[in-house]
Amino acid sequence: MGLGRAEVALFLAYPASARERGLLPAYAELLGAGERDELVRYGLERDRVLHLVSWALARTVLSRLVPGVAPAAWRFAAGPYGRPEIAAPEPPAPLRFNLSHTRGLAACAVAVGRDVGVDVEQVRPRAYWAIAESFFAPAEVAALRAAPASELADRFFALWTLKEAYAKARGMGLTIGLDRFGFALGAPDGGDRIDIAAELGDEAGSWQFARLSPTAEHRLALAVRRGHDPPLAVRVQTVLPLGA
Repeated sequence: MGLGRAEVALFLAYPASARERGLLPAYAELLGAGERDELVRYGLERDRVLHLVSWALARTVLSRLVPGVAPAAWRFAAGPYGRPEIAAPEPPAPLRFNLSHTRGLAACAVAVGRDVGVDVEQVRPRAYWAIAESFFAPAEVAALRAAPASELADRFFALWTLKEAYAKARGMGLTIGLDRFGFALGAPDGGDRIDIAAELGDEAGSWQFARLSPTAEHRLALAVRRGHDPPLAVRVQTVLPLGA
């Protein structure tokens, strides 16, 4: 399985399926030292399983894209703001990847030579207004307040996942300042627009976004720097990292 520069790949995995198939011990064998160290810091077993499945997913899909490299052979290093990047072995094409997980779902986005970010969230009651007023741009808060009550949760999670995906694609995480850029939501299958404060030094038109609902209770957003290229194809695949 290859990956071209004109596309971005999004891989999904469900921890419950991995557990049911008895794959978790095999996943643990794939982890590097840093991932194992992080694993033991999780207090809840649910969180340990999510971490384990996420990194097994990343390692396995990278090996699918780069034949000849075993999943356990990949080595990663943290960028300036902590985002993991491929350190070794050096793939033939400059692959970039990003991980996200929430209760019940893990996601890995991969692109060739492009900034890419993904965020997935489980839809559940949240302190919508407290979060929005603390982290959203003023125009986003205003749009939420104008939304019908029946649409509040969907719009909140659409904005939250888009903002997280863009921040992760920039490699800065929450340090970017989530109120310094904002989204105007379009149709679920496209048309979302971003407005970026000048001090962030970015061009809004160079980004492509996608939103998905992998399940009834999950919302996902993808951000990829397209530059001035034509729209990229988004390839979505649900996988079990091993044994599928």
